[in-house]
Amino acid sequence: MYKLFNNILIPVDSSVASDKLVEKGIEIANSYFCHIHLLYCVSRNVKSQALAKIKNIFSFTKNRQEEKSVQKLKNIASAFQSKLKNGLNIFFHSENGNKNEIAIKYIIQNKIDLVLGMIRPQRIKWNTLCFDATRIVEKTSAAVITLPENRHIARLYSIVIPVTDFIPLRKLMYGIYLTRYYNITFHLLGITRELDSEFTERVQKYLHRSYQLIRDNCNATVDLIEYAGANAAAVIKKFVSDNHTDLIIVNPGEKSRLKNNTSGWFTNILQKNNYTSVLTISDT
Repeated sequence: MYKLFNNILIPVDSSVASDKLVEKGIEIANSYFCHIHLLYCVSRNVKSQALAKIKNIFSFTKNRQEEKSVQKLKNIASAFQSKLKNGLNIFFHSENGNKNEIAIKYIIQNKIDLVLGMIRPQRIKWNTLCFDATRIVEKTSAAVITLPENRHIARLYSIVIPVTDFIPLRKLMYGIYLTRYYNITFHLLGITRELDSEFTERVQKYLHRSYQLIRDNCNATVDLIEYAGANAAAVIKKFVSDNHTDLIIVNPGEKSRLKNNTSGWFTNILQKNNYTSVLTISDT
């Protein structure tokens, strides 16, 4: 199979959580033989003139602090290099500005195909370790994995792939790729509608076709599950709440319907259960 992961981008800051995220990235990099790129974004947003004046007064001190942070992160990058397999490298880049715009530019320029981010419940609104997954996927060709702080993404045993009235080819492709190193069980979750028999029949048809595609390309265990509901987000929420899952694979369009990682029920799942990771990929 075509190698999907070659370069991993990881947002970093000077926190302990950042070190944990890099360690998670190293797990993936060593498993799939990928280079790691660490990105440190310094926000320059100023919301008022008063804040701008304060910023100017303390700009020298702030710049010195940022220089120290950059140097610390460079040292961390050097320290983590020894944990990578021979032939793999860690690169470091820092830049001022909007983190999502910086990330998009860096992904395109450096041919990044996987972005790793971390949800930190206590800092959900100002999380420097997580990009806007939907925006990244829609603007680049990279996939984005967002995971809870205490989850080791490399230990995958259970993957959920939602199926509606079409074959989710790219979701299946990524899921099959992940089985190269781990003994994974697929949960193909068919989302049907009780009052729409035609739609339900289409879902059932594509559910079985998806099953056959997986069986034709790997030896993973596959469970076929049907949940009825008009709201896909509610169906997936129920399934995730009722079952232990390591990873859910979604497309950007679905994700907008399921609500963004950093708001709504999805965040509540990540916060309360602290075990569900999300892989967002383009649907084309």
